[in-house]
Amino acid sequence: MGKVYVERVCFSGVDLGKLDYSKFPLMRRASILEVLVEPGEFLFIPVGWWHWVKALDTSISVSFTSFDVKGSPVVWRFWE
Repeated sequence: MGKVYVERVCFSGVDLGKLDYSKFPLMRRASILEVLVEPGEFLFIPVGWWHWVKALDTSISVSFTSFDVKGSPVVWRFWE
């Protein structure tokens, strides 16, 4: 997690659109996966996976940082 330069809880100051390795040298060791999501598709990113999104066309992105499913035995809350 230290490779992504956490600034505040779940936010990083690294701009992957203009990655500056001189300012963020540990990013050289980070594993980066690039995915192109086509119209009609969606991508689920698991809890704890750092991500950066760039829309190539009109799109909708939705992010959740808390999951609390009523009646579920498993509860994950990022802010606790």
